[in-house]
Amino acid sequence: MPHCSLADPAVRRYAFIHEEDLAEIAATLLLDSAHHGTIDVSGTTVSATERINVLETVLGLEAEVVELSAEQAAERWWRDGWPEDTIAVMLYALPVFAFQPDNPLLRAQEDRALALLGRAPRTFTQWANGFATRDVDHRHV
Repeated sequence: MPHCSLADPAVRRYAFIHEEDLAEIAATLLLDSAHHGTIDVSGTTVSATERINVLETVLGLEAEVVELSAEQAAERWWRDGWPEDTIAVMLYALPVFAFQPDNPLLRAQEDRALALLGRAPRTFTQWANGFATRDVDHRHV
């Protein structure tokens, strides 16, 4: 049974951006000389509860939710091989998003992604469905 970590599923939402959207945005920026410097983009926000529900549905599994402290989560991420910088970003970002679920900076990043893509960014559900299909395809090869 998979384990997930979340402290308060009702308020914790996190920005999600599909890797194909990031690639598309990067290609647009590389080909368009109008953009210079760093461009921050984000996809849609999705709560831990929503992510768990989607993954349970898509994968046909039932997840056991285990609450972890920030220190416990960081230790698990470190053991799983996450880069230190990524852990630091997660420890910073999760509380920021939890306490300001309608973050104006995040909304601006979502709007920027929408403008650069010319469409709405893909959702977590679309990512999960694609990943599950891709995983099944690779197992049968």
